[in-house]
Amino acid sequence: MAIRWKVVTEDRESWSYFVLPKKLLTIYKKGARLKTVDGSLGFLTFRTKKQAIEFAETHNISKAYKIIKLNAIGRGKRISKVVATYHFDCTTSLQEIMAMLRRMPLHRVNAPPGTIAYKEVEVLS
Repeated sequence: MAIRWKVVTEDRESWSYFVLPKKLLTIYKKGARLKTVDGSLGFLTFRTKKQAIEFAETHNISKAYKIIKLNAIGRGKRISKVVATYHFDCTTSLQEIMAMLRRMPLHRVNAPPGTIAYKEVEVLS
């Protein structure tokens, strides 16, 4: 059993810079066992709670977030690079966001310290 930590919204949904449709968000209910879809990188977690908190504070995530405890199932994959995301205003339409993203270059940046992806997790808290 590997204990890992995740940043989620106050409503226990996947945290994202983007305003996403509900059907694209994962809900992290206590006791749930979650699996990723084929082709997904996996659930991005942090090795320590301190690393999750530092990520939330460094990236100016609003105070409406929670750090939850997960049981990581299976072998994790250390992530060294991620694609930098852009922050859009909540009033920006999805079509406008997609048009802007097509014009913007994708930047690979170093992953936050302690980032590990898992294909399956169990929500403990």
